[in-house]
Amino acid sequence: MRKPTSVTICTILFLLSVMAQSSRAQVALEDGVLELEGLFGIGSNTSYFVIDFGGSPLSATGPRDSYAFGYQWDAPDTSAADGLLEIVSQSTLELDTTDFGGDLGLAINTFSYEGDTDTPDFNVDNRFWNTFIGTLSNGNVGWQVSDFGISSITLTDEAFLGFRAQAFGAAERPAVPVTAIPEPSGLLLLGVASLAGCARRRRSA
Repeated sequence: MRKPTSVTICTILFLLSVMAQSSRAQVALEDGVLELEGLFGIGSNTSYFVIDFGGSPLSATGPRDSYAFGYQWDAPDTSAADGLLEIVSQSTLELDTTDFGGDLGLAINTFSYEGDTDTPDFNVDNRFWNTFIGTLSNGNVGWQVSDFGISSITLTDEAFLGFRAQAFGAAERPAVPVTAIPEPSGLLLLGVASLAGCARRRRSA
């Protein structure tokens, strides 16, 4: 049986790398792909949690960025609270809540991540962590304010859950983090460089 040459192996590795790059484009958006901090949980369904610190005070020390987390699940009664708590347990996202029970359930007091942190106080600055339900259509996520707490929101496949600290009735919606898709020419140049390196190693062997 003919053994694979080093160039053949390099070609396979290059193709695998291109496939890996493509696999990151799990959610196509109008300006690129959804920029995920990670994919957590296990299951055949996936929901996306977007936490936007853009409504934080201008005096906040963090970058006031927006972050997205993917959550995989199977159980049909999985709630947004279930997903969020599992993401927290598997990542560096920090969360503080108050459990009011009933339909409201867990209310979010604080989110902290990557230097961003916000603990709005409705009695002081008229802000609180608003919860949104999003639907992806034509590359854009359309947001609607949720009337329920995260404990009463049942996850659906490919749905978005958004969070932004702001005043009641504010018009802003969570900003969805986007990564630009690498140009095909850039991937091609990467492959040519990889194959050239393999060929040089073969000649020097």
